[in-house]
Amino acid sequence: MPDLNEQTLYAELGRRCGLPDVSADTPLTEIGLDSVQWLDFVGWLADRGIAAVPATIAGAYTAGELHGRLSSARQPVSEPALDFAGEDPGSAGALLLGPAYELRPIDPGVMGFLYQLAISSEVGYRWRFRGAVPNYETFEASFWQGTLCQFVAVDRATGQPCGHVICYNPEMAHGYASVAAVFLPGHIGTGAPLHCVGSFVRYVFTVWPMRKLYLEVPSFNFSQLAAGRGRLFDEEGVLAEHDYYAGRYWDRHVLAVYRRHVGLPPINARAANG
Repeated sequence: MPDLNEQTLYAELGRRCGLPDVSADTPLTEIGLDSVQWLDFVGWLADRGIAAVPATIAGAYTAGELHGRLSSARQPVSEPALDFAGEDPGSAGALLLGPAYELRPIDPGVMGFLYQLAISSEVGYRWRFRGAVPNYETFEASFWQGTLCQFVAVDRATGQPCGHVICYNPEMAHGYASVAAVFLPGHIGTGAPLHCVGSFVRYVFTVWPMRKLYLEVPSFNFSQLAAGRGRLFDEEGVLAEHDYYAGRYWDRHVLAVYRRHVGLPPINARAANG
């Protein structure tokens, strides 16, 4: 089992958050990494042979507790490798299986979970109905409207559904679509959902000839992603005071993920048109 020295961990956390004296008693809330920063930190751990599943980070309250949990973490699952230049690039379905989550097709058995997730008081205001509570029949009737593909995210550690990812409003003639995702509160802010969304984006780029995928994010969600600007996405616009919630209007950030942001080559124009 890989050995993670306590002081090495605390020094790395301190470097990432700008605190010079992180110790075992330092609360993770004081360290205050956002989703992108946690994603980078999880990558740093993976390079050292240590897997941080969402529960590892979400269940720890101090840096010392995090060290204890990481010391017994299982080995990470290797990233699927597709040969985009080869005659047989491999199955895109491999992209639906990641270190923390598996993306599975929607079946009737998960519709109840997805409905509760969509109307949840804890995360529903960030999602499709923005705090409204439609009846189940309305939810079910509109579920596939405008959708290119969607999956339920299943926590590999527990086997339980924990999130929902969707690609919708495709414009095939112009090579773009929109994507969105929502996860249970205990998974938010760990970096793992962002990794899952990245795998989903790679899946969409692999199966359909998309140039870019849009995310529209209200400003009260954007703070968790802002550190990824220019590296994980480009910000292509801001709709000022566009979304109403909780007594005020919020800006909406229009983000675009291009193939280069997820490490994919440009589309071969001859092959795409052939």
